[in-house]
Amino acid sequence: MKPIAGVAISLLCSVLTVTDLRGQSRTSDEAMVRSLDDQERRAALNRDVASLDRLWSDEFVVNAPNNQVVVGKRAVLDTFVASGIINFSSFEMQLEFVRIDGSTPQ
Repeated sequence: MKPIAGVAISLLCSVLTVTDLRGQSRTSDEAMVRSLDDQERRAALNRDVASLDRLWSDEFVVNAPNNQVVVGKRAVLDTFVASGIINFSSFEMQLEFVRIDGSTPQ
């Protein structure tokens, strides 16, 4: 019985270690999402087109101030940000929930 107990304890320790590593990974993933979210907020506030270009997806969609839905990062950057139509005097965001559903392509 003692060898079986040793194997069971080793297996349990392995499972706990993997669970802890997953928890750490999710925590660091959430920290990264929050950091990128804040980078976007600051870039939008400062009309930093280069940073927004880096942060936004090519398929970015925005509900523009003129009541249009604008599809595509280039359209939003060229038409609204670079031209000054979108020109924030303040920009606050509150990320309320982060859920990680597995790996996401980079």
